[in-house]
Amino acid sequence: MKLFWAKGFASTSTDDLIKEMGIGRQSLYTPSATSVGCTWRCCIRTNRRRLAPT
Repeated sequence: MKLFWAKGFASTSTDDLIKEMGIGRQSLYTPSATSVGCTWRCCIRTNRRRLAPT
């Protein structure tokens, strides 16, 4: 998520994501992973962490 904030969604490449997450390309392209789906899941995860009780 930090990468999207830093570079913007449109300017973030697949290679940027793979490098940032430390995963292989095949892990990014699972059957349920689309660029929009991946971004959406990142947003949901980030919001859950921010809203979680401390």
